[in-house]
Amino acid sequence: MTLIHVPRPPQSAVDPDRPVSSLLKTQIENLHQAEGRLPLRHRSEIYTNAIKTEGEAARYIKHVTEAI
Repeated sequence: MTLIHVPRPPQSAVDPDRPVSSLLKTQIENLHQAEGRLPLRHRSEIYTNAIKTEGEAARYIKHVTEAI
C-alpha cells in the first residue's frame, strides 16, 4: 500500500472565533435533526440557532457525534 503524506494545515487555518460558514450551518442543521431522534439523556441543551462561531459549532458537533 502506498503511503500518502498529507501536510498539516497552517496554524492560521484554525480560528475558533471565525463566523460559521454555510457548510457548517448545514452540518449543524443535519446533526440537529439526528439529535432529535436520540433518547433525551443523550441530547444537548444547545440552542443551534445561537451558534455563531466555528468553536461553538465544533463543540456542538463533537457532542452530537459522540452521542450518536
